[in-house]
Amino acid sequence: MILQQVARLLAEILGEGEEGITEETAFTPEYGIQPIDAAALVIAVEKKFHLTVYDDEAACFATVGDVVRYIEASQGDK
Repeated sequence: MILQQVARLLAEILGEGEEGITEETAFTPEYGIQPIDAAALVIAVEKKFHLTVYDDEAACFATVGDVVRYIEASQGDK
């Protein structure tokens, strides 16, 4: 499942467990996620899913769910 894969990537970046990461997890300091962490996640997603995420698209990612939906849409294009 894509959500689990993205949660695992984010957990590795944050050095934490993935169990608390949901689609609603926001890319904000409140959730312990700094802008550099979100950027690292985009890079990890590009590598894992063989995608190119342009800066203007990445700027629209506010939650883990946004990333998951982007991946799902991209895979539907293939």
